[in-house]
Amino acid sequence: MSPPIVQTCTFAQTLTTVTVNGAIVGATATIGATVAVTAPGASSPSGLITIYEGTTILCPPFTLGGSANCTKVFPASARGVSAFTAVYSGNTVLATSTSAILSVTPAQASTNTTLTSSVNPAIVGQPVTFVATVQVLAPSPAGAPGIVGVIPDGTVTFSAAGAGLTNCASRGLALNVLVGPTTYQATCTVTFLTTGAVTVTANYVTLTTQLTATSAGTLVQTISPGVIVTPSPSVSVNGSATTQGLTGNATTAVANRTTGAPTGTCSGGQLYLVIINFQYCITAAQWAQYRLNLANAIRVAITAIQVITDPTLTCVPAKRQSAQRSTAVVGFSDLATAQAATNAINGGQVQGIPGFPDPTAVLASGASSGGGGLSGGQIAGIVVGSVLGFFLVVALIVLAFILGRKQGGGSEMSGRA
Repeated sequence: MSPPIVQTCTFAQTLTTVTVNGAIVGATATIGATVAVTAPGASSPSGLITIYEGTTILCPPFTLGGSANCTKVFPASARGVSAFTAVYSGNTVLATSTSAILSVTPAQASTNTTLTSSVNPAIVGQPVTFVATVQVLAPSPAGAPGIVGVIPDGTVTFSAAGAGLTNCASRGLALNVLVGPTTYQATCTVTFLTTGAVTVTANYVTLTTQLTATSAGTLVQTISPGVIVTPSPSVSVNGSATTQGLTGNATTAVANRTTGAPTGTCSGGQLYLVIINFQYCITAAQWAQYRLNLANAIRVAITAIQVITDPTLTCVPAKRQSAQRSTAVVGFSDLATAQAATNAINGGQVQGIPGFPDPTAVLASGASSGGGGLSGGQIAGIVVGSVLGFFLVVALIVLAFILGRKQGGGSEMSGRA
């Protein structure tokens, strides 16, 4: 009899692998594990698998059907390295195995930066404020104080045509809840001294914590010469509305300024009139200074302000009284500048005469001139009207004085009787 043959059977060897998909700051990642049978063994893996993060069980043992998955939410406030392993328990024919350690650093949260301008186009010398808005993008949740999510932790640097803007480097972000509960913005205010179109860029760069990815926003800023114009659908002449086309001739405009809007329609080649009413008698020096202040406020050459009536003609220097008032009529070749002058005067943007109340202005009319100016007859009419108005005021003052004296005399005689 031959001796019995003893055959030893060994477990088939297995290879376990751990994978991580979607590892992003603040986002939920999927942790996977696969088990493969190494040759010459052949079997379908079954049994239990456990996934660890470091030495801590991330996913408890669960039945393996050839693969296994679990999830992990990466922190929104920190970006560190996580180590993952998967342990396969084996079965009656397959050996246990442990995967190699997989070290994972989550990717930065994606961001989007948009850039806006406070005024575009702007004029030379006008302050322009740029606002960069930085938003955290999905799958990372956007956060803010009291809201769990990723908070942009970087700074914004503004540049124009590739060159840095003064005082606009590394601007910090601030939460603007008026725009959105998780909206962070950085601002920069600059003044351009040359005309043209320039590309402005806002570059967002993360800080050392590296929670968020860089992004940039751009826009084309236009800088134009000229004045700042605030359009208005109508102007008011003593309570009567009239369209921006404006009206009439210069003489009629001044004569009717107390009775309502003049009639007629302006066309090309007009001089647009602004009536300035001072509450006091103005001197030649004061008028010269006020004209200069007006020119500076609306950024036009003083020679472009055409004086139609000299307000000093309505005052008698030797008999200046508080009851006397000066009225000036000035003309502009375009409606936009006339409107800007009116708005500047009534808005207190023109420096007045110290010690006196600020004047008021009425955008009165555009007068046909054939060449951008007024005819001699029209100018003469305005001057005559202004002078007559002055003497009418003086006559009323004298009449009131005489009547007052008579009433006082009558009262005194009655007392004596």
